[in-house]
Amino acid sequence: MSRPPTRITYLIILAATLTLASCEKQRPQEKLLEAERFTQIYIALLEEGIKLKNLSPDSAHVFDGEAILSTFGVSQEEFRATVRFYNEDLTKWKEFFSAVVKQAELKQEK
Repeated sequence: MSRPPTRITYLIILAATLTLASCEKQRPQEKLLEAERFTQIYIALLEEGIKLKNLSPDSAHVFDGEAILSTFGVSQEEFRATVRFYNEDLTKWKEFFSAVVKQAELKQEK
């Protein structure tokens, strides 16, 4: 049994790599939230956390992020996919938090 030439082996490896890479690109895109909506949801989650923090320790209130997401008509998976998208690049978070601060300041002024 003879061994295939090295050049053919490299071509086969290259073809297999390109095939796998193209399959990865064909993966269905996750549904991401728009920046404005994500900002509103994030602020609502923060406000809920602050409310709970200010309650007495013996109160029966529990943080319910799922209820807030359902108020906005958003699934946990959409929220998590958006967080993963922002985690890909820290500059996205920087822009996001700038928007959160601006929105929160506008809410306080009202």
